[in-house]
Amino acid sequence: MPLITESELFNPDDCSQPVVGLAINHGKHDSGLHNHKRAQLLYAVKGCMSISFDKKICILPPTSAVWIPPGVEHRASMSGETFYRSLYFDCQCFNHLPTREKVIEVNPLLRELIERVASWSLERSLSQTDLELVSVLISEFSTPEACTLFIPTPSDKRLRMIVEDYLLNPDCQKELSHYANLCGASGKTLTRLFKKETGMTFQAWKQRLRVIHAIRFLGEGQSVSQTGQRLGFSSDSAFVHFFRKHSGATPGKYPH
Repeated sequence: MPLITESELFNPDDCSQPVVGLAINHGKHDSGLHNHKRAQLLYAVKGCMSISFDKKICILPPTSAVWIPPGVEHRASMSGETFYRSLYFDCQCFNHLPTREKVIEVNPLLRELIERVASWSLERSLSQTDLELVSVLISEFSTPEACTLFIPTPSDKRLRMIVEDYLLNPDCQKELSHYANLCGASGKTLTRLFKKETGMTFQAWKQRLRVIHAIRFLGEGQSVSQTGQRLGFSSDSAFVHFFRKHSGATPGKYPH
């Protein structure tokens, strides 16, 4: 298996094979903003990573993978030990690849296919059987998108300050009126701007972000109790109820 550590550099665009895969082990890491000529499929086997795009971010737990089309600017960051698989596709060699960013639920079949392709040598000449296996892998991209893991981010600098506060402080419960004087705008103006730039009300956005924070903490190995406490819930049952209501699943779905 091509195993890359955080001290090594690798450029997938330099490879001649139509698809290449890597197994990557990182501690705390920040890739910086970048893009590839190839499309990329990222899957965290252990740990949790956040992927930032121009106007949205997603948290990637071990139950999901993210698809990144060629040329899309993105930034991957890990706050702790993370083992992940990264597959790079030459889009001229494959048909029907997704054309936008997409978070995919990783079922057992897709997980095994990702592991198989990531195990291939970088010098491997792909056989017809290999390419057929890749075609099966690509067909799994048609599974329902895990939309809960994406959250839009505004471009207005006043709103960015609010968003950054919530991203850094998972238990934050401040309302837009709290930020009005700091931003130099009324609460009504901030409310209107937030809906215009994110397509969501501030309340709905906060709830989505709490779910994403919860998934991140669970993916990093924290218990249900620890996660609920970090998010400011008064009890485990209150957290579980909130999580089920807004994600459609129980916290037990996510590795912890």
